[in-house]
Order: sequence, then structure tokens, then C-alpha cells
Amino acid sequence: MEEMYCAPEIGGVSRITEACDWWSLGALLFELLTGMPLWQLHPAGIHSHTQLLIPDHLSTAAASLLTELLQFDAGYRLGSGGGGVSDIKCHPFFSSISWKALTC
Repeated sequence: MEEMYCAPEIGGVSRITEACDWWSLGALLFELLTGMPLWQLHPAGIHSHTQLLIPDHLSTAAASLLTELLQFDAGYRLGSGGGGVSDIKCHPFFSSISWKALTC
């Protein structure tokens, strides 16, 4: 069974970019935040028309982050635009993180 840690464009005809890494981050965060792997709620996979199922117990910020990272279309995936990783770091989910304090 596919575990869905790889972006939908892996193995397809789409161009492989760093957006694939942001999908993988989203899949891992999904499992960490929900306690279940992404495929468990989406056994048929995620396609362009799939509505992402987010458990109700997650915060609005967490649900937003997962929804933005797990965009089927890599061009709309958080982190894939001109802002790159800065867009992810500025997401409300990470508002309590002092990114400067984490750097050497």
C-alpha cells in the first residue's frame, strides 16, 4: 500500500521540484498531529478533486497548514511560490517559533 509520503507528481509526468518536499512535510505533520497516517483517511489516495479530510480536533492553524502543504497541484502548495520556505515559516501554525533562536 502506498503510504502517501511522496507527492502526487512523483512517478508521474509532472516536473519534480522542491514542492515535493513540502508535500512530504505535510504528510509527516498530518501523521504527527492526527495520530494516523494520511492514507488511513484517504485510502483511495489524493487526487485533484479530493477534499482533504482533517479531524475536527485540530486547531484552525494546524488544519490550514496541512491543507496548504497537501495541495494536489504543486504550484499551489505552500512553500512552492516565490517565498519558498519563508512562506512556511510565516504560517500562523509556527507563530510561536523564534526561527532566529534556532539558528547558530
